[in-house]
Amino acid sequence: MPKFSVETYIGVKSDVVWDVLADYGNVSEWNSGIRLSELTSDGDVGVGSVRHCEMDKGMYINERVLEWDEGKSLVIEMTESSMPMKSFVAEFALRSDGLGTIVTMTPTYTPSYGIMGLVGDAMFGRRKFKGMMQSVLSDLKEYAEARKTEAQAA
Repeated sequence: MPKFSVETYIGVKSDVVWDVLADYGNVSEWNSGIRLSELTSDGDVGVGSVRHCEMDKGMYINERVLEWDEGKSLVIEMTESSMPMKSFVAEFALRSDGLGTIVTMTPTYTPSYGIMGLVGDAMFGRRKFKGMMQSVLSDLKEYAEARKTEAQAA
């Protein structure tokens, strides 16, 4: 299963970043690749929580929280999707440096189409997918830093 990590520095404290990630059903508010999202499970958000996300061109993904370490890390897995992947798990890990937060996203996945999917991933898919994951972190950074700016203006 292919695996890689992407990382970004966000110029706000980790509790602000965590609050964005912990608003699990509303990922579409900050992730530009998702046009609509909703929490589809009941109860408090945490391990077992499920969300449905819709993207452009009729694409969708349903995801469940596998691990929840309050304020530190979140692991999600794909439970169903229209994307060409057999499996997808992503970890978001937060590290504070006192003034800001280093966020590392580590996806582990299995492309569809067997050996052909793995070859395609190695040849060009992983580079494209890595860019998409870096965009997710860029969106998170922009949104979290804007929340800090809004709070300071109030």
